[in-house]
Amino acid sequence: LILLAVSLIFDKNPKSFALSLLFIFIVWLTYSFTINKNINIVFESESNYYSIKVAQTKYNNKDTKILFLDHDGHSLEGINGNKIGTYQEISPILGTFTSNIDEALIIGGGSYQIPKDFKKLFGSNVTVVEIDPKVTAAANEFFDANKYQIQTIESDGRVYLKTNKKK
Repeated sequence: LILLAVSLIFDKNPKSFALSLLFIFIVWLTYSFTINKNINIVFESESNYYSIKVAQTKYNNKDTKILFLDHDGHSLEGINGNKIGTYQEISPILGTFTSNIDEALIIGGGSYQIPKDFKKLFGSNVTVVEIDPKVTAAANEFFDANKYQIQTIESDGRVYLKTNKKK
């Protein structure tokens, strides 16, 4: 929005100004109608990396938990582990490529839904490289990640990949 405002100052074309105002109005309108007013924040924390929130709300008419990292809805999961129809539930498709997934490395844990799916679906030895220990703590407390045997390494994913010799 700041960039848009600065460009309006230097662009004297009335057509550009009108289109920019229309764009801002459409963004505002979309945001105001899509935001869920019935969101219930159940956890908030600040870490060295993120502003972390866990919220409960309805998604696709199902009770849902959402992990927010810096105001971005990072992970959605059904309250009781129920499927809610999000892209994160695509893990079973990996079994079409190979039926033998002994090990999996996940960079960034989020709510640990994908690592948990690897464990449940394939019985894989799962390693998660997560830079923020508070994200892992939120995943353990609110998304039951600690109920699965998943190895978590606290590191930057790029550093881990450069120093790890395992394939």
